[in-house]
Amino acid sequence: GKGMIGTTLETFCTEILYECLTQEKPEAVPLYLALRSYVTSFERNGAANVRDIWDIRLVKSYYDCLEQRQDLLSSSQRTKGEVVPRRRMLSQDFVALLSEHVDRFFRKKGFTGNNIRSYFDGGEDCDASFLVWNDVPSPYSRSGVRIKVPEGVWKG
Repeated sequence: GKGMIGTTLETFCTEILYECLTQEKPEAVPLYLALRSYVTSFERNGAANVRDIWDIRLVKSYYDCLEQRQDLLSSSQRTKGEVVPRRRMLSQDFVALLSEHVDRFFRKKGFTGNNIRSYFDGGEDCDASFLVWNDVPSPYSRSGVRIKVPEGVWKG
């Protein structure tokens, strides 16, 4: 299902169980359930747990890198006539939906690139989970000096 994160738990479980069993990846069921529970929890509570956002961000980063690597491999292997395996534990659609839900959550909370710029300029604190999601480093160098961010970076 394309909209599976927002469906009922029963529908979601039916869809992922079918996918995981027919594609011989039953080990993915707990991962699907955990990731969905993170999203539904912060949407329900209005606040995102930093650890949960880290987990979702790691999954997103892994699948983004896997996709880029797959594209590179498939183009070079196609010329050699080799077949590139495409088995993934989580579906590409699910990872994309997960990312959309997190982005939408932060937009609804009013977080934009302007929040990040202000955070770096020393003007305001920013939600840690938002910073993690956007891969924002500390505004301080290792020596403790505040880093100046060039204009145009993290525009709203």
